[in-house]
Amino acid sequence: MDQISVVQQAVHVYNSEFEKFIKFISEVFANSPFLISAEDVGAAESRKSDEYKEIIIPPGKTHEVVLTVESVNSYIAWDFTLIQGTLNLDIGFHVEYVSPSGEITLILPYRRYESDQGNFCTILAGSYKLIWDNSYSTFFKKSLRYKVDSVPPVVETLQPIAESG
Repeated sequence: MDQISVVQQAVHVYNSEFEKFIKFISEVFANSPFLISAEDVGAAESRKSDEYKEIIIPPGKTHEVVLTVESVNSYIAWDFTLIQGTLNLDIGFHVEYVSPSGEITLILPYRRYESDQGNFCTILAGSYKLIWDNSYSTFFKKSLRYKVDSVPPVVETLQPIAESG
């Protein structure tokens, strides 16, 4: 009998935590800078130039975007692509965390991409560098179109779990 009550309690806790997670993830998606409703598509298309930036990265150079995150559990998101017409359609990309003392921690390892879209949840407040790297190229510039954002965590009020008897 004792094992059944432990399993029932575990199922109750699992269900409760799962419901909290679904509510949290729903709010994260609702506030995501990359997910928009069908109704907003027309409005988004008209301001597309405001959301995305375009930059030319010369051969042998890098481009960095630094985001300052105020609290843990924030999301950092990116979406980028190389613009057609650029020769050698790939560019290096990686993400670093820079501590207040200047120590660098690699968050996303260096890899070469044609385009990429991603995000991660921060575990430390501070500065995060998103770095596009064209330093391996001797002759070819890269035309990059990108968008980055930092989304603060969803604050939820904790409610006590009701005892079931």
